[in-house]
Amino acid sequence: MSRNRSEQPNFRSLLVPVPHAVSFTALNEQLLVDCRRRLGDQLRGQRETIGARLARDQACLHDLPPTPYDACDKQPGRVSSLSLVRYRSTD
Repeated sequence: MSRNRSEQPNFRSLLVPVPHAVSFTALNEQLLVDCRRRLGDQLRGQRETIGARLARDQACLHDLPPTPYDACDKQPGRVSSLSLVRYRSTD
């Protein structure tokens, strides 16, 4: 399928103009349908389809940890009059 550049879908085309949905659930479903529709597309300069590249990437991913992991460091701190917060000796 041949498309000119203005017709090629991309991430921006899924969110611009801003999509209207009755809820976040409906918006997520709409975006999921749009993304799944693109799995068979082949991007310019790539030899594989989006779906084939996704499958290859997913094969390299690790499973989620068995217990929830909070990936941040929570430390109490003070805010200066200039709205600066000291964290591990840095402002």
